[in-house]
Amino acid sequence: MPPFTNEEDVKAFLTTVIDSIKQNGNPEVLNQYRSVFRKQVPFFMRSYIAAYLIQQAVEGKRKGRRSYTKNRGPLLKNHSPLRTESFTEDEQKKQNLPEEESARIFISVGRNRHVFPREILSLILSEIDIKKEDIGLIRILDNYSFVQVRKEWADAIITALNGKIFKGRSITVNHARTRNEENSSSEKSITAFNSIDKTLMDKTGSEE
Repeated sequence: MPPFTNEEDVKAFLTTVIDSIKQNGNPEVLNQYRSVFRKQVPFFMRSYIAAYLIQQAVEGKRKGRRSYTKNRGPLLKNHSPLRTESFTEDEQKKQNLPEEESARIFISVGRNRHVFPREILSLILSEIDIKKEDIGLIRILDNYSFVQVRKEWADAIITALNGKIFKGRSITVNHARTRNEENSSSEKSITAFNSIDKTLMDKTGSEE
């Protein structure tokens, strides 16, 4: 029986895999693999299967002379280390589209469902034949997200994604309100409140 692989190599490998899933993993495809895995592998054997696959992967990388270091991933010639999610979000900011050419889309899923910009990007690309260059800033908030896209693609994306199951729930996708619409809505709410308040005061005064 071969000796246990260096523990630091295993930890570094797992860190690399986790980062890769966050940045490049397609949730729908991964769920298909999970489904097959659960059907084929008995529950009490799953951790052993996972351990065996890790052993094969790490030892295979070692034979191929690829070494791992903590938080850097595999050191390959002409390849840079995997980037963290925070770097990905910075990258998204650089892809901001000109305001006059873009529209904002609202998606009813956010940080509370452990969503990352890369996953939103993968979702759109998997449903629509669109280029990455046509998708701009992706903002993930607590309960929902906003995606900037070129105007000509907005309706097609909304049609393709609205009602789709994502992260275990049906999502709502539609045009995000513009800042002018939000300000107008706020002004209407204030006006309506003042009107109700005045009516109540008038009634109170007449009763007295």
